[in-house]
Amino acid sequence: MALTYEFLIERAERAAEEAAGSLLSNVKERALRSEQAWRAMAGQVLETARGREQAKLDRLAASELVSAGQ
Repeated sequence: MALTYEFLIERAERAAEEAAGSLLSNVKERALRSEQAWRAMAGQVLETARGREQAKLDRLAASELVSAGQ
């Protein structure tokens, strides 16, 4: 199962809500760590998507250069 950016952000938001509503400091800290982890994973998903898009554009540009040179 591939994790989507939307799913990861939703989980981060839930963790933030849990932290905000928590009265116990250990539960709040755990929820904040969880939020941070979900947001980090979401950032990695975005970076991967951007890298793939850039690689696709680079391949297209290289292909056009080869075609123009022939």
